[in-house]
Amino acid sequence: GFGVKEVKDYAIARKKCSTFFLTMTFLASSFGSGAVVGDVAKVATDGIIFTAAISGFLICCLIMSQFIAPYFDSRFNGMLSAGDIMTHFYGTTVGKITALLGLLTSSLYVGGQLTALGHIIGVFLAVGYKTVIILSALIVITYSALGGMRSVAVADVFKFSIIVIMVPLMTITMINQAGGVESLLNAIPSEKLTIFDHSKFSEYGLMFLVSLTPFLWMYPPVIQRFLMARHPSQISVMYRVQLIVRVIFMLMIVCVAFSGVAIFPDVPAKDLVPHIVSTILPIGCRGLFIVCVLAASMSTSDSHINAASVLLAHNLFKFKNERIELAMLRFSTVIVGVFGIIIAAFDFEIIHLIMSAFSIWGAAVTIPLLAGVVKIRVSPLAFWVCFIGVITSFSATHAIIEKPGLAAPAITVITGLISFAFGKFYSDLLLARSNKQ
Repeated sequence: GFGVKEVKDYAIARKKCSTFFLTMTFLASSFGSGAVVGDVAKVATDGIIFTAAISGFLICCLIMSQFIAPYFDSRFNGMLSAGDIMTHFYGTTVGKITALLGLLTSSLYVGGQLTALGHIIGVFLAVGYKTVIILSALIVITYSALGGMRSVAVADVFKFSIIVIMVPLMTITMINQAGGVESLLNAIPSEKLTIFDHSKFSEYGLMFLVSLTPFLWMYPPVIQRFLMARHPSQISVMYRVQLIVRVIFMLMIVCVAFSGVAIFPDVPAKDLVPHIVSTILPIGCRGLFIVCVLAASMSTSDSHINAASVLLAHNLFKFKNERIELAMLRFSTVIVGVFGIIIAAFDFEIIHLIMSAFSIWGAAVTIPLLAGVVKIRVSPLAFWVCFIGVITSFSATHAIIEKPGLAAPAITVITGLISFAFGKFYSDLLLARSNKQ
């Protein structure tokens, strides 16, 4: 942290990361504790259909690598955040709205990560839930505020290394406890393998369609990683590696979930991972798993905190003095962390908390942002129509449906696409009339 003297260094580490280093921090920021705790609970509850639904992300990785990455060219040199990109295409006011949406998105996501930490570590160490989330958040806030992206990137590489070791170890342990692969396959209830006849097929079907698009997955830290890349080829490599790692990770999560169901059929799904940790994993491995959960949570929390702090200090307030802006970046880091603690205190369901964050950002920001990136002619009117449509759709969905589940992101993104297309059409129509006159 002592070496960070400039805003560019704090925000994107001066674009000095190698492809390997950049890929590692990209992977670390993609794997949160929700991916371990929340995904296991979802597979245990609904079965393989959950994995099938989010496997659309694998197609998204191919789309990003082959078609989207090349567009992140020299146009974006010198930019530090998604807010800079939106300001470039839609104006200063939209850049400020992007900053506020980034604060909301990252606060919800950090809250989700802290919630997972509170449950896992609280059970394992017999420490109060709120004590865990406050202490964990203080650690992340401290090193993120002091070192900015340098601290985040270095810590992410270390933390992802821990994840790579622990998740396979846990998977092997669980499969052995279940009696081996053959016994595990025979023990899986047939309803857990249902896809097309599943009672939630329509909900998960919508989720699959949306997850294969980039909209839900280009959240603030990911866009920040794009701006850290020196060349579009680095972004392509990041997504090719992500594709391979995700396939392996999804298979391991399925094995852990089904092994847990087979061994502990009476344990509620949301308590499955804590129960596995406290009863199945041997001494030593339990500690490693706690470190793994800490690593997964911190590697995404610190990335979101850093990205949101840049949006607030750089795009919302826009200080001209570099030293003042750097100080505001550190203060904004504390603000985002505190918001995350407040959200975690309510103990919402992790998956739905994170999906709510992604659906708002993915529809209201990523759709218009990507349109500009791929060189579609855009206008502020198209953004505002999209923004109003997304907020209305999100609010109505949660007001009408008590628990909209994973359908909420799909509905919001589809509404965003329709709204943006309508806004663009009307804007082009007005431009055509103006040219005729």
